[in-house]
Amino acid sequence: MQKTRKVLLGVLWGALIIALVTIVLFECDVIAQGRLAGHVKSEYLSAVVMELLTLVCIPLALWLFRWGVVKRSLREHKEKGLLRWGLLRLLILCGPMLVCVLLYYLYASVSFGYLGIILALCLFFVYPSLGRCMAEIES
Repeated sequence: MQKTRKVLLGVLWGALIIALVTIVLFECDVIAQGRLAGHVKSEYLSAVVMELLTLVCIPLALWLFRWGVVKRSLREHKEKGLLRWGLLRLLILCGPMLVCVLLYYLYASVSFGYLGIILALCLFFVYPSLGRCMAEIES
C-alpha cells in the first residue's frame, strides 16, 4: 500500500511542481508572457474547450471511484486497481490544470487562471492519504 500511495503522491506533487516551475518561468520573464494575446478567435475557442473540459473533468474525477467497474477492480486487484484508477483520477485533474496554467500565460487571460485554480483546489478532495487509500480499497 505504501508503494502505491507514494506513486500517487509523486504524480500529484510532480504536477504541482511542474505548474509552479511554469509559473516561475513566466513570472521571471524567462518565457515571454502574452504571446497569443491578440488571437481572439483561438483564445475564445481555447476558453470554451477548457471550460467544458473542466466542467466534465471535476465530476468525473470526484465520482470515479463510485462506478461499479472501478469498485470491482478495487475489490479484486486492491493495490494494482488503486494505482490504475488513482493515476487516472489524478491525470483527469492535473492534465487540464497544467494546460490552464500554460494558457493563462500565453493568452494573458484570467479566465484560464481561474480554471486552473479550481482544478488545483479539487486536488484536495482526491489527495492520496493513507486513510483514503485504505478506505477506497475496502469500500
